Amino acid sequence: MKVTGIIAEYNPFHNGHLYHIQSAKAQTKADYVIVVMSGNFTQRGIPAILSKYERAKHALLSGADLVLELPMPYAISSAEYFALGSVNLLHKLGVVDTLCFGMEKTDLEMLETLIPIIADEPLLYQNTLKAKLAKGVSYPKAQQEALQAYDSHLDVSILNSPNNRLALEYLKALRFFHSDMKPCPVLRIGKGYDDTGLSKEGLKSYSSATAIRSHISSLDLNLSESGKGERIQVLKDHVPSFVWSDLQNLLYTNEYILPKDLDLILHFKLLQQSIDSLQSYLDISEDIANKIINALPYYSGFDAFCERLKSKDLTYTRISRLLLHILLDLKKSDLELLKSLDYIPYGRILGFRKDATLLLHQIKENSTLPLISKLADAHKILSKDAFMILEKEISASHIYEALLSHKSKSAVKNEFTRQIIIL
Repeated sequence: MKVTGIIAEYNPFHNGHLYHIQSAKAQTKADYVIVVMSGNFTQRGIPAILSKYERAKHALLSGADLVLELPMPYAISSAEYFALGSVNLLHKLGVVDTLCFGMEKTDLEMLETLIPIIADEPLLYQNTLKAKLAKGVSYPKAQQEALQAYDSHLDVSILNSPNNRLALEYLKALRFFHSDMKPCPVLRIGKGYDDTGLSKEGLKSYSSATAIRSHISSLDLNLSESGKGERIQVLKDHVPSFVWSDLQNLLYTNEYILPKDLDLILHFKLLQQSIDSLQSYLDISEDIANKIINALPYYSGFDAFCERLKSKDLTYTRISRLLLHILLDLKKSDLELLKSLDYIPYGRILGFRKDATLLLHQIKENSTLPLISKLADAHKILSKDAFMILEKEISASHIYEALLSHKSKSAVKNEFTRQIIIL
């Protein structure tokens, strides 16, 4: 039995994601595909545009056999911890042979030459990195310059693209956990990761998730019913047909979330903070806490606040992530607790295919993790500390569902009553 693992967000699921799953299955000759997916909040520091249950269903319809939720502390952390959590979850299942990920340039050999330097941090690399960061250089740029200073012959241009940087973190995590999973890159096609314009090439358009989200955000403008319908119809060629049938219904009924939907609830949470309390949250230093408090009188919304706090050494994405840490009550102590629990203490099932019975049986036989299929039973099978982490996830999901309920004028869906997706 061959099993391939994929780490994803599917925010939202589009044609490029379908291509990736199909290519991963073809390249690895996999019998089964397991997807580890971010929940209702993502690594960019924004809420997922559709709920995790909708996105899990789309993954299963695309050919995935099992979808597991990446615990929230990893889903909204830096690329390093996002990769550590995801890789560790797949590794602990005990059945995954291959880790398949998208890259703009599938040069694994070059990335693998960088791993020992980044993982072991020789003195020259370490000192250069610290010096660049002290000068206000952003971390990605500082890391590239530190690598170049350590070995001028290294081609660090491969790290210019987000997917390649994430691939580097996956390789580093595989090394860290001494995992036997083999890396398998898939060449990314279509528009770039950060491209905000919808593709218009051919009948099947490969637009980025960023571009699709950007287009959806325009639906919240004061459009007429027909104007809104026309803009929704534009998306038809940019997602698979099975996604389109759901997406158009959800967009018409306002069952989607954008970053600006956090405006009021985030403001309320920030008004409760002090410089001391802010420093307890993950990734917030005293300097950042001071910046937040000083800028708070000028708060006018999530996006505008991120722009106000942004600087040469603080990227927009890092700021949006740390603001989510505050909103979702993610503390530095939570990450330390996860480390003490060997990073991943459970696997939570979001959905699976009925014909994946053999896969689930093999996981049960080989996994070192308890799998949660019914949330109400979680406290019986998890340690006290592991359940504390799960409670953070539940709280984050209830915040998301409350926002969704307010926007769509529908009843709030309680996480304990949600059913996993079975196809």
